Amino acid sequence: ARLRLAQQVDLGIQARAGEGALRVWADAARGECLGAVADLQMQGVEAVLGRQLQPLAMETVSGRLGGRRLANGFEVRTEELQFRTREGQVWPGGNASLVWTGAEGKVLEQGEFRADRLDLGALAQIATRLPLDEAARARIADFAPALPGVPAWRPAIP
Repeated sequence: ARLRLAQQVDLGIQARAGEGALRVWADAARGECLGAVADLQMQGVEAVLGRQLQPLAMETVSGRLGGRRLANGFEVRTEELQFRTREGQVWPGGNASLVWTGAEGKVLEQGEFRADRLDLGALAQIATRLPLDEAARARIADFAPALPGVPAWRPAIP
């Protein structure tokens, strides 16, 4: 049986194509999704991850994605996520997590990012297709390795 996920819940993601296995667990309270975890092993995936973003087209994608809302922020994580884009860009796998909390009272907004494998070159190549703000895209591009034939620019690190 096929389930049209978009008909069941609005995740802010428009899946246009894909075949394979997808298993999702979700936590909900009072009719609102508080968090979810998805195991995927898929091919031919094309998805738009936010308004006004270009589609992210992947030949293959596998691993675990998860996220949850916090009282004043969010947490997202990947486990052994790996993929190959239609253009041949490869994300080799690994684990990453981001926890973000907003400002509250005298406490400033803050975040923590952890990763055991991080390919900034690959991330820079797909950053325009991810739901990131322009400042985040610029920082990723600043730290990404130079492409062949393009002079390297090294940012000042405070």
